[in-house]
Amino acid sequence: MPEPKTKPTDASVEEFLAALAPDSRRVDAVALDTMIRAITNLPSVMWGTSIIGYGSRSSQVSSGASVPWPLIGFSPRKANLVLYLNNTLDDTVFDSLGKHRRGVGCLYLNRIADVDTKVLRAIIKESFRLAKA
Repeated sequence: MPEPKTKPTDASVEEFLAALAPDSRRVDAVALDTMIRAITNLPSVMWGTSIIGYGSRSSQVSSGASVPWPLIGFSPRKANLVLYLNNTLDDTVFDSLGKHRRGVGCLYLNRIADVDTKVLRAIIKESFRLAKA
């Protein structure tokens, strides 16, 4: 099996965040990093070139192989902030979040200002709890 591309690196999270543009994306990404570090009590680590992850667990991929993956993570992409969450979260936790989209295990936010940060914190906390279980 080939080596996974998305794995922890020694790259600086601070340098990655500082280089983000536009300013609004950088401000949101820094706020999200601060929020997740406070909830998880874990340092942020670059996974690959664009994912910031917290903690690590073994995840099974479609081939049946086990690969490392963050307990929780996010990527400040050009179009959205993408949070990588536990895919067993109850759908109802997103009901009062605000403007967002979801995929399997992913939460897409345009801006932090579009959502209720208290609800977002609760979602992150529950996702982290489920990932550690």
